[in-house]
Amino acid sequence: MLRINNIRVPISQAGDISSAAANAIGVNESAICELRFVRKSVDARHRQRPVLVMSVDVELGPANSMRIDTLSLAPGITVEPVESVRYDLPQPGGAPLPSRPVVIGTGPAGLFCALTLARAGYAPIVLDRGDSVAERTGCVGRFWGGGQLDCDSNVQFGEGGAGTFSDGKLTTRIRDPRCAEVLRQFVAAGAPPEIEWEHLPHIGTDRLRVVIPAMTAMIRTLGGEVHFRCRVDSIVFGRSKEVTGVKCADGRSFGTCAVVLATGHSARDTFEMLARQGVEMTPKPFAVGLRIEHSQKMIDAAQYGDFAGHPALPPAVYKLAERIDDRRSAWSFCMCPGGSIINAASEADGVVTNGMSNLARDGRTANSAIVVNVGHDDFADHGPLGGVEFQRSIERAAFAMVRAGRLPSGYGRSTPVTIRDGMPATTVGNLLGLSPPATASGGHGRGPARSGSAGGRDAAPYLPAFVTDTIARALPIMGRKIRGFDNPGTVLVGPETRTSSPLRIPRGPDFQAVRNPGLYPCGEGAGYAGGIVSAAVDGIHVAEAIITRFKPGY
Repeated sequence: MLRINNIRVPISQAGDISSAAANAIGVNESAICELRFVRKSVDARHRQRPVLVMSVDVELGPANSMRIDTLSLAPGITVEPVESVRYDLPQPGGAPLPSRPVVIGTGPAGLFCALTLARAGYAPIVLDRGDSVAERTGCVGRFWGGGQLDCDSNVQFGEGGAGTFSDGKLTTRIRDPRCAEVLRQFVAAGAPPEIEWEHLPHIGTDRLRVVIPAMTAMIRTLGGEVHFRCRVDSIVFGRSKEVTGVKCADGRSFGTCAVVLATGHSARDTFEMLARQGVEMTPKPFAVGLRIEHSQKMIDAAQYGDFAGHPALPPAVYKLAERIDDRRSAWSFCMCPGGSIINAASEADGVVTNGMSNLARDGRTANSAIVVNVGHDDFADHGPLGGVEFQRSIERAAFAMVRAGRLPSGYGRSTPVTIRDGMPATTVGNLLGLSPPATASGGHGRGPARSGSAGGRDAAPYLPAFVTDTIARALPIMGRKIRGFDNPGTVLVGPETRTSSPLRIPRGPDFQAVRNPGLYPCGEGAGYAGGIVSAAVDGIHVAEAIITRFKPGY
């Protein structure tokens, strides 16, 4: 097969890809006997002429030459032979494995680690503090309906991890051949096939709730065990600080010499337990901020111009980043087109926001986090858990506002401020201290005047001043890039605190914790990933480290 790159197709011809591919290499369309998508994106830099940009693999009939140098390529087209890349499990090591490996957590890192181990014959035992997807969905629904938060089974904890209640984004900046294997495994479990070639692939929370249980079922089919409602309360170490097992809150214990720690970035009690047990941890930068919500139609219009709403174009996305000074930046994070802002708390006295979209991304609103960088010098406690306490203090301050049922004195004088679904909400105008009427300037021309009241710090008093100040300085700049982005009436909901883990558990080149043989820190919670795909890839790496060390069987 041949790979044809950089085929540019007007959206009016989106259904005629085979003809476009044939024209790109100068052959008749009848010469193509097979066509397979490799990559598709939208180039909307010229809003009046958005085009689809594609790479496809084609197989030509036997009567046509397969020599690249004989093809008549259109301008800008490149062609290369297709190299078949297949993921192969590594060869097992020789060390005896006296008991089955234990994987803690069923987020993408834990699931892909366990699935890889199961495929290689290691029959892992998988433990998760939360429920299976079906039961977990009920817990989350009751909480969103005003019921009590279940601190073990919620948006953060349970089958699939935090990603189960998200947009299911599969974009990543890492360049690892295992990324393709991750996508293949998702498709095999029921994810849409286009995630293997879309430029910005995603699964959606509704489809993830089907895909994740299918992966869990595959682990069990291959000989693994998966136990829900099984919170690990301690790691058992031997005299040389080597792992010998785990103990759970319900009294169960599992002996093992290999524990994969894939708990996610919100397992704060686990971090505290590890600190008490002397596991080395170091602080790591992270980010906090607010969720901003717009009409999806507005974002589409800003991206696509007159072509907004065209059936060949997906809901528009954006990615913004502004350097404010020599220390602070603000940027968009986890943009959810056609989605909603959700309450993602996992501790009883805290408020946390996140974004969530279905596969179709057909909701009326779009949202993303606007976050500001935080370093360990931004909080008093410089120890490894200082970032955890910094996040927690923000979440508890927001919760205190909600619990009181009222807002602090002076809050929201010029623009109405509400408590929305258990989360404090304000507006861009309130953050910027603009006086009514809250009419949009979109960052263009003259907007509402500053009132000098109810702005800045008062708009989100649960956040540190440097966070609100940085966001307030960034929003008008963002509004010059996306018209209407800084409309004073635009809603801001907070706080967004769980962007990434605030710490890292150091590990060596063998993927084991530096002072604890047999403990394998893994994924986003351990500080080694930043999204579904990178976490899944890290899970595969850790599984490979266990496979190459031990021989299967116990």
